[in-house]
Amino acid sequence: MKKLLFIYPLLLASIFIFAACSDDDIPTTGVLNISFTSYESSWEHQTNLYIYTIEQPNTVLKKVELSVYSDNRIELNPGNYILFCSVPNRYLLSNKAIQIQAGKTETITISKNQQ
Repeated sequence: MKKLLFIYPLLLASIFIFAACSDDDIPTTGVLNISFTSYESSWEHQTNLYIYTIEQPNTVLKKVELSVYSDNRIELNPGNYILFCSVPNRYLLSNKAIQIQAGKTETITISKNQQ
């Protein structure tokens, strides 16, 4: 009987501890999704995205080679960013400012007629 009185509270405490653990993770990053609606054939392997923070506009935070055929998903920490997208002989999204929020997706669509 004394063993039961000792085991019962221990079992009850362990149930509360494991019940408090949750699989619901709080997102700490956001997503930048870039897609192309139209493009030139010369862009296929030469489309680059340069990401800068607003706080350090002269330092490239991340350089990403983009695919013109599919959506480009880039995970970023929450914050304010400046984007430059370069294709042969041209810049797209020159000085495009975006804000990334945790758990949210910012979508940008690029076309060949965009300035």
